[in-house]
Amino acid sequence: VDVENALEMVQNMNADSIESLKDQVQQSKGILVSMKQNLKAQALQNIITVVLNSDSDGDSVINGEEVDQLIFSLKGINGLEVNEQKFRDAISNKNGSVEAVVDILQDLVSGSSNPQEAGFFTVSN
Repeated sequence: VDVENALEMVQNMNADSIESLKDQVQQSKGILVSMKQNLKAQALQNIITVVLNSDSDGDSVINGEEVDQLIFSLKGINGLEVNEQKFRDAISNKNGSVEAVVDILQDLVSGSSNPQEAGFFTVSN
């Protein structure tokens, strides 16, 4: 009888441990999702800062040397490759509007559309 009780206790402990492990895994998944969202938000903020800093004359238009500086700065972001010509064309088509550039970059981070399909950027791991 003592051996039976001991085996039953071990079995119950194992079941509790498995449930506890499952709960911990679910919590870890939630934390990971939150961390990814925070990372995306931070990346977007950094990219917007790069765009705004590239508008050196403060006229809310990215033109001439500002476009060169913007592309240079974006290329400095780890894992981000820029299709220069396509990006330059997009800026030109929007008359250099800082807001339009921010919208293009925001899509990169938010995933609301697929900028990789648009061909502006390639994100590597």
